[in-house]
Amino acid sequence: MTKKAPRKSVLRGVIDILSDPVSRSPLASTFAKPKRPYVPENPETLVKPILLTHFQRWAKRAEKFQRPYIGKSKSVMEGLDRNIFAKILASPTRMDAPSRQILPSDLMFKYGLIRNDNNSEKLILSPLLSFSSSKSPPGAKTYIQASRSAVLGMENKWKSVLGLMATSQKVLSPHASLTPSNVGWRSDAYEFLNETCLTEVIRLFERIERSKPTTKNLYLLSWDMDAKTPIELTPQKNIIAKFNIHLLIGLENAKQLHPNHTSDPSIHITTFGEANANFLKLLWKLGFMN
Repeated sequence: MTKKAPRKSVLRGVIDILSDPVSRSPLASTFAKPKRPYVPENPETLVKPILLTHFQRWAKRAEKFQRPYIGKSKSVMEGLDRNIFAKILASPTRMDAPSRQILPSDLMFKYGLIRNDNNSEKLILSPLLSFSSSKSPPGAKTYIQASRSAVLGMENKWKSVLGLMATSQKVLSPHASLTPSNVGWRSDAYEFLNETCLTEVIRLFERIERSKPTTKNLYLLSWDMDAKTPIELTPQKNIIAKFNIHLLIGLENAKQLHPNHTSDPSIHITTFGEANANFLKLLWKLGFMN
């Protein structure tokens, strides 16, 4: 008498049990729970973020995710967030290409490759300023310290800096080549930086917000012709530093910046506002350039 072959459904069940380590346990059938599809209490919650519908599980206060947090951030040290020198030092660090030093980016100028007006097939290594009209095509960038000696010294060092850029350019575009034969140095880079930054300083000066002399964390813009130091740290509690404008940007430029300097020789400002902070940063750079 021949035995009947087992049904396919029975074989599938045996294979499933053997392949599942939990099902192989003798107690699996006792403690196993039937799987049920998830049905939300309110189907409308499916279209809302889970942080809004279930925030009570993670939040101590029920209103934490319901309304935006309104308040002022606390700095590590009182007044540090209003100190322009701390802001400059806290800017992202970059490598100064000629000296290979790591410096804050607010103490340097960014350089890139732009098209030569006289020769469209040749590129020029030129300063790139965010507030100027000079734009660079996609490619390698480099940083150079904002100082007179560093910019003028690039006349003899730009080829070595170009070698560093060529290494980065191979990663960005393997088929491109940067050599002194197809790239040149902008000979008027120093004059271009001075003129463009001075134009931006004049534009920002018209937008800065003045403060009362009794306000805390002030910066004093001074047209005192007897001053001998470009930037002085004053012993007064409410004034952090004194910027002597004629020593930072030159006597003629200082007069052009504030024609009424004889009747109003000093201006008090803070770092609040984008125009005020950028104005002080550019003054700092121009002080190193002159």
